Amino acid sequence: MAKIGRNEPCHCGSGRKYKHCCLEADQASAAAEREAEREAEAASQAALEDDAPLFGEDDRDSGEGLFNGPDMSTAGLPAVPAGSAKLARLVPPEIDIEHQEKELDRIGLQLKPYLETFGALDDDDGLVARTLALFDEPRFAGMRFTAEDLMPYFEVFCCPFNPGDDALAECSADLVDVLFAKGDEPKLLFYLLSQLPEMLSAGRHLDAYIIHRSAMLIHDAPEDDMSPFLIHMVSYGLREWLAARAVERAEVRDRFGIDLDTELHVGSDAVLDTRARSADGGAPLTLRDYLAGHRQLEHWLEARDDEADTAAMAMLKREEPEVLFLRDDEIAPWRSMLADLIIEARELGTGRKRRRARGDSMEFLLDAFAEASSAMAAEILVGERLEELRRAIAALGCELEAAGRSDALGIMGALMAASEPPAERESQFMDLLCFLSLQRHVRGDRGAAPDGVARPSRGRTKQ
Repeated sequence: MAKIGRNEPCHCGSGRKYKHCCLEADQASAAAEREAEREAEAASQAALEDDAPLFGEDDRDSGEGLFNGPDMSTAGLPAVPAGSAKLARLVPPEIDIEHQEKELDRIGLQLKPYLETFGALDDDDGLVARTLALFDEPRFAGMRFTAEDLMPYFEVFCCPFNPGDDALAECSADLVDVLFAKGDEPKLLFYLLSQLPEMLSAGRHLDAYIIHRSAMLIHDAPEDDMSPFLIHMVSYGLREWLAARAVERAEVRDRFGIDLDTELHVGSDAVLDTRARSADGGAPLTLRDYLAGHRQLEHWLEARDDEADTAAMAMLKREEPEVLFLRDDEIAPWRSMLADLIIEARELGTGRKRRRARGDSMEFLLDAFAEASSAMAAEILVGERLEELRRAIAALGCELEAAGRSDALGIMGALMAASEPPAERESQFMDLLCFLSLQRHVRGDRGAAPDGVARPSRGRTKQ
């Protein structure tokens, strides 16, 4: 219909102006047509998405794949990730996606009679053992990572500290996302699925199920799970790296008489300047020199310190270390400072809320407790009081060990934190100790500061 001016005669022949006749009805009709067109377009797009190829461009470019880590080449990492380089050697550069989808469907039909039986075994220890044995087979050797493959990533990402299965799995999962490039999922799936025809023809249905499940975990990329294949391939390199660090630590024990597994003061000049004869009988060598030539051992020490700090923080949240908390007479003088901080933080939080800033409604309270705790740690936990805390930590370690509940790493982290000079503290252990002590005191409502106890100045800050 040709466009009609609002003041022109209506197209219906009534003789009235268009705006006083059919304009409103025509506008409603046009709006209904536009809405119908939008719904049809949305339905068409949804159908296209439902029919998208399993390994097609929509999957690779959606931004929701497994490998979406940032480009870390500027951080000194390889421009081509180590995993991508392995795939390039094992997988054809061009993959027939349509054929791959048909093959996947065919294999899925063959496995269907076994899925219910095998699916019930997913958390069974026997299936875990079978999975590890399967991926240890020589057929997968080309995808195993070596310590050398992983070394460039340790300075930027995680670094393993101990060979426990849980620790290695966690570190492996952190590394997987940066060991492959976006778009590697189809190649990984091709590599795994290409193993299935031989498995099925040999009657290895359980092994075929394990590979199929690992492939699907790569394709679906759930947040709370990771393909056991990828975890196991990366763990090869982590175990090799840890074994090399164990050899270096044994050499330090033999040559310098220092046990790096338990030494708290590795960063101190007194320890770093410890001397030993060089391996070839040449000039004396210090531990500082040795570590400078063994950078990966330095990474291990950093990981040890981080893990010990984390373990110490976790230990504080359990019942056992109540003997470490500050006393009431130490905390009471700080209550007025805490009250002032809460008032200030609440006012600041209210202002942010008016400006529609995001944040938890209780954030101001946590901020106030955190600031007070930091000031308390800097002023209370010094001198003789700090030495008293060290003795209490050591005694707690003995008690836990005697009770069969040894938390050696947590005790070590606590001792390391208590051994740092107040001006050089980097651990959050002391702040958390004061935070929990203050929290317990306030919850117990133990009243105002006793008469004669000086209150801390409002202007005191961490030294």
